[in-house]
Amino acid sequence: MRCRYVRTNDGRFLIQVEDTELFPRWGFALCDDELTWEGGFGACQSWKLVPESEVPPAVRRELQYVIESFNE
Repeated sequence: MRCRYVRTNDGRFLIQVEDTELFPRWGFALCDDELTWEGGFGACQSWKLVPESEVPPAVRRELQYVIESFNE
């Protein structure tokens, strides 16, 4: 499983979780601290991968448990 940060077209940060077992149709989902969108559908119109260094510290802290929950 691979977790990476993305920035949406409206400026929000989400986690992209790549896992074909959990998300067999598209192989990934976008997640925030409340919802998961398989294939990214419904989360936003577009997004791009961003390095962790571009994510504000407060956002990293807020989304850290999402990463930890998928890495368990």
